[in-house]
Amino acid sequence: MAHVLVVDDDAGFRATVERMLRLLGHQVTMACSGREGLERFRADRPDLVLMDAYMPDGDGIETMAELQEEAPGTPVILVSGGGFLTREEVLRLATRLGAFGTIGKPFSLEQLRKAIDAELADEPAPRRGTNGAA
Repeated sequence: MAHVLVVDDDAGFRATVERMLRLLGHQVTMACSGREGLERFRADRPDLVLMDAYMPDGDGIETMAELQEEAPGTPVILVSGGGFLTREEVLRLATRLGAFGTIGKPFSLEQLRKAIDAELADEPAPRRGTNGAA
């Protein structure tokens, strides 16, 4: 299975996603901010990054852009529960800015599995939102 870096400022959400990913057989590294996420990415070079769109200390969209400059083609799934923009607006923007996939909070184990499988497939799929947000 894959090594997944989870970047989210919500400790409860990180713990839930970590359990879900481990159930799916993945190795997991955690980070609580964009800055820490970049540090962990540089140290561990995970196969995929699952990142919250809204975080202090480097939000997900800024962090994703920086990560793509350093390691182009690294699969990033941007996660959003909403904020200043609606969840759908954030996810559409993320896709336009380079997220390989998007998924809205909350999501099920099956939705997470499908999103990860799509991003790690041998043949790259067209860029689109996992929850229908494109």
